[in-house]
Amino acid sequence: VHRAKVVMEWFFENVGKIQPIPWPADFGDLMPLELVWEEIAEMINKRGNKISSEDFLWEEISRCWSELFEEE
Repeated sequence: VHRAKVVMEWFFENVGKIQPIPWPADFGDLMPLELVWEEIAEMINKRGNKISSEDFLWEEISRCWSELFEEE
């Protein structure tokens, strides 16, 4: 997680010597839905269709979602 030096200096001067909680570099375990959205974005990009409207984007998202979670 990015921490600006100026923010860290202000924090140290105004709050005291309390270290922020270290966050993992990869939030996959904490936010699993982010992994689903990444996969959907990759699927849409691989299809190569030009997204011409918001409605078309939602149609593509729905198709990808269905493909990801279809029962085998």
